[in-house]
Amino acid sequence: MADYTIKDVRDITRRRRKTIVIVSVVSALLLFSIILFSKPEPIYEAEAAIKVEKVTTVGELLTGVTKMGDPAITAIAMIRSFHVLEAVAKQAGMIPPNIKTEDVLESPQYMAVIKDMENKILPGKDPRGGNIIIIKTQHTVPATAKKLVSLVAESYRKVAFQERNKNVIEEMKIVANKLAEAEVNMTKSREKLNSYRKSLELTTITDEHRVILDRYIDRKRRVDDLRFRIARINEDIKILKSGLTLNDAKNWIYTPTGENVGIIFALNSTLKDLKIKEDSLLTHYTPLHPEVIAVREQKSGIVRLMITDLEAEMEQHEEEMRVIEDDMKLTYDKLKAIPDAGKMYSILEKDVSANEELYNKILLKQQEVTVKKAEMAEEVSMVSYPVDPKVPINRVTFIGNAIVSFFFAVIIGFIGGFIHEAVDTVPHKMESLAEMFGIPLLTTISDWNKPEMFKLVRNKYPDISDKDTMRYLSLSSHFLSDSAVVEEYRAVVPNLLLMAKESDIKALAILSASGGEGATIFAANLAVSLAQAGRTVALVDANIRSPGIHELFGIKNKPGLTDILMGNYEWENVIRKITDLMLGEIQPSHLLSPAGLDSLYILTSGEKVENPSNFINSKKMETTIEMLRNSFDFVIIDTSPALQSSETSILARKVDAAILLTEYEKLPRFTLLKFRTHMQDMKVKLAGLVLNKSKKTEV
Repeated sequence: MADYTIKDVRDITRRRRKTIVIVSVVSALLLFSIILFSKPEPIYEAEAAIKVEKVTTVGELLTGVTKMGDPAITAIAMIRSFHVLEAVAKQAGMIPPNIKTEDVLESPQYMAVIKDMENKILPGKDPRGGNIIIIKTQHTVPATAKKLVSLVAESYRKVAFQERNKNVIEEMKIVANKLAEAEVNMTKSREKLNSYRKSLELTTITDEHRVILDRYIDRKRRVDDLRFRIARINEDIKILKSGLTLNDAKNWIYTPTGENVGIIFALNSTLKDLKIKEDSLLTHYTPLHPEVIAVREQKSGIVRLMITDLEAEMEQHEEEMRVIEDDMKLTYDKLKAIPDAGKMYSILEKDVSANEELYNKILLKQQEVTVKKAEMAEEVSMVSYPVDPKVPINRVTFIGNAIVSFFFAVIIGFIGGFIHEAVDTVPHKMESLAEMFGIPLLTTISDWNKPEMFKLVRNKYPDISDKDTMRYLSLSSHFLSDSAVVEEYRAVVPNLLLMAKESDIKALAILSASGGEGATIFAANLAVSLAQAGRTVALVDANIRSPGIHELFGIKNKPGLTDILMGNYEWENVIRKITDLMLGEIQPSHLLSPAGLDSLYILTSGEKVENPSNFINSKKMETTIEMLRNSFDFVIIDTSPALQSSETSILARKVDAAILLTEYEKLPRFTLLKFRTHMQDMKVKLAGLVLNKSKKTEV
């Protein structure tokens, strides 16, 4: 891993600030988009508090039936039970109110509503202690959250009341139905007796016959009663074997007799509590969980005890019924001797008496149920009522995520910048470029394509066109001779004068690895700078593929170098002087000041040819360069990109030396190394390196 100093980090940050900013902005937008699109709806939480009291009625005290366990735990399980959630969903309009429970259980849509509501209802014990239950509901609408928690508390209160007093309520219904039925039977029997009495003139029944008849009717009533009891016990056993408690069966009223009165009630109450506990556990655990299995084993044991007791009681009733049936047969045989009319009268009379007796018993039972109704317990009461929540519970999370995402985006931006630096093969140190080529760095050209340079040209030449503005900027050595960038071109002149004196180097080719690095502009400005230094200079445009010298100086491209190489002209006839420039596109007054252009001679590229390398490699090209070399102090030759054309390498061997030019931070290292190797293979003499920071492509 590279070791970075503080200066390196500062330089990398400055150099890659654009990458850092772009990566940071993109990362921030991406992270914020993820947060925004994954942002949950604002959730509001409302809460209410209820108190659950353990109430024991007088009847429970007398029978010894009491409930064990923590009522708060049972209440928490019941609050999230199906019956409470179903009632809330119907009252809230989430489920049609008239739909049956069976249909709700069979509908995946309605069960999904129940399940979703179960997740939004959060009951729990008050941490301060006591039998206070805190009910919380969550919803995206504050008013709905408040409404839901109110409905949950009220629905649970009703369900708890119904569950607590279920036996009394069912008993009231059955007693009322039985009383109405007994009243109808009593009225009918009276009407039959009166009607039969009117049909007889006179009927007398002896006391003996009356006693026998009374005995037969009594035995018949007792047999009917025992059969009813046996049928009910059979039904209870079926209910228990099916896995339900006796309270789960519709219209169940157990009429206690014998010694197991309190036992059955106590076992059934315990079984009911175990079932509630099992339902509560199943909301959190699977049926195979040890606690669930333990509860089911307890239930199975209690069910077996209850079935054993009920079967014993049923056998007792069956034995008693067999004895009574035998006695009833004997009594019936005695009744056969009673006269038919008297017997019918007595039967009707006894039927009336029996119905009146049954009616009075049921009426007495109704009075007992009325007393029980007065003892019906209300175990749940409201402690605090809900209010509209004002602030969503997930707001802080969203803001925190946004802040963290911003910091992560900045960090990712810096990481992106350093990754860009690591994978970037473009050299960034000027000294390393000179070391790579093994030649001295002649000068560094600043970026001239800047707003302040445009402003400088406009101020100095206010009447020129936009095209001329770009031309004047490109030829800043002449048109902006007093600017700082010109001094960077002139810095090469002393080195060239020294080389010309010591090594007789006069013909120089300006070489670049690829197009757009500014070789043409540098060649033109170097030629102008040498001319301003009092030397005669021939500027040759050998970039036949993409010539640009004629555009810079505003002159025609034909005839030129290719016309000479084809033998159509001599160089003396096609080379341009100051007078030719004054007849071109540039205003003559702008050409005369400052002085120096009168020492500059320009040889344009000329007619475009199909295969430039054949002309550059010709003997005529060598002769032309030699004649120019003998006629001028310096010959500056602009060439095509060395790695993109073959003629440049050929031309580089025909001149005295070459100046390599590359744009700062443009070409990767492997391209520069390829450029260096190519020059070494061609055995080109290199005069030095020019580092051009211009972002402007060649004109």
